[in-house]
Amino acid sequence: MLLYNNMIIKDGDAIHQILAAKGLFVSTRKKSKNKLSEYINASNPTLHAKIIKVTGWHENYFITENGIIGEIPNELLIFQPDAEPTAVCTKGELKDWIENIGKPCIGNSRLILAVSAAFASILLKPCKRENFGLHFVGNSSEGKSTALYVAASVFGSRKYIRSWRATDNGLEGIAAIHNDKLLILDELGASDPRKAGDISYMFNSGLGKTRANITGAARRPYTWRIGVLSSGEKDLETHMAEANKRTYTGQNIRLLTVFAKPTPESTGLLENLNGFQNYAALAQHLDKATQEYHGTPMVAFVENVIKEIDSLHKYFNNAMHNAKEKHLPRHANGQDDRVFKFFFTLGFAGELATRHSITGWPAGEALTAAIEEFKRWIAHKGGLGNQEEKMLLEQVKHFFATYSQSKFQRTANGKTNVFANINERAGFVEARTNTDGSTEDVFYVFPEYFKNVIAKGLSLKMVCKLLADLKILEIEQSDSRSTTLLRIDGRVYRMYVINSNFFEKEEI
Repeated sequence: MLLYNNMIIKDGDAIHQILAAKGLFVSTRKKSKNKLSEYINASNPTLHAKIIKVTGWHENYFITENGIIGEIPNELLIFQPDAEPTAVCTKGELKDWIENIGKPCIGNSRLILAVSAAFASILLKPCKRENFGLHFVGNSSEGKSTALYVAASVFGSRKYIRSWRATDNGLEGIAAIHNDKLLILDELGASDPRKAGDISYMFNSGLGKTRANITGAARRPYTWRIGVLSSGEKDLETHMAEANKRTYTGQNIRLLTVFAKPTPESTGLLENLNGFQNYAALAQHLDKATQEYHGTPMVAFVENVIKEIDSLHKYFNNAMHNAKEKHLPRHANGQDDRVFKFFFTLGFAGELATRHSITGWPAGEALTAAIEEFKRWIAHKGGLGNQEEKMLLEQVKHFFATYSQSKFQRTANGKTNVFANINERAGFVEARTNTDGSTEDVFYVFPEYFKNVIAKGLSLKMVCKLLADLKILEIEQSDSRSTTLLRIDGRVYRMYVINSNFFEKEEI
């Protein structure tokens, strides 16, 4: 324990509290407390200790709540977390875990993915990868709990699993104590839908809020490297919609949805019986086995990672390059590429554990499961391409499909029908004859209405750029602004000019 002189300033309460918490009886008499402070201040110990507040990688050794994995450094270490430690523990032998948990996962791609996520969280620092998140979505009895149990068994018992039912401040501390491990959260529906999206951002950023300490100075914020494995009956978008909150693509790709039943014919997360009589029997076996055998896979995995830690990053990059060449379509965009890297990291971790005889899986099982899930993700979002741009265009199309006949006042040659009764007018609409003789409606939208209604919740700059690139928003070449000056009924307006091309844009 390191005690600093600045702890003795004023009446020394800070240092007295630390010592009392460690078991020292500290008198409440001021004279006695002063004597203790004087003694500590005058001492000059030759032995020093390093306080460790977070688990995970420290140089080339790995700290858990149970001790150090790897070569023990030549210094005194004291593990003193800021929050209640995680339930990391070991029970049984690794061979028992392989036979009773690892092998029954074979052929069950989403169970393979869950276990691989556990190993991948340990590789974030050695492979220089960013945090990731998976969210299993499905109804009850579709295997979500079993997936969480098998993933947790890499580190410990079921007590390792946490709940979404916590404040965002509480989840910061929970994320920090899971540093370099997998944070498993059950039932997204128990969280505040108003904050769920921000929490998913927070997990991925690896940085908590900056707060003041008891002296008013800025306290160092929590930091972490974690993978997140979550479950719930709803995905993030549906959950946030309950509080009238809109999800953005950045949130969705930080907590990737994995469906328990990706197709109506699917049997859920359990796909391969592996000799069990039925899916219920397989689930019951895994539920029981995870209580009897756990924690040993993490220890074995870390021990093997340490042996090749200096070359692991290069090995990972070469493997990812080869996988992208083989499995990532050439016309994939930046978001597709990022999600592919997320899934590949999981597959790589599972394959690495397999190579070190930790899983009992055949070679290729983990990577195949990860690539399959990436393809499902692409299919669910409607194909390759920028999902945020697709959502943006859909919002604009939805508005005009719904209100093009009711919120725009008809005009022709700069004259309007003054007797038209328009409720909450968005602007004007005019029929235009094209060079090929066809006619189309062109909409002139008030800038404030466009910003606050049509593009509500979106980046106005992004909306204008996308619509202009798609030739939907008409911009005068002589004007750098996105609006156009128009004269209607003798009055000059600055309007957004939107043509009917958006009705023809099915894909970007």
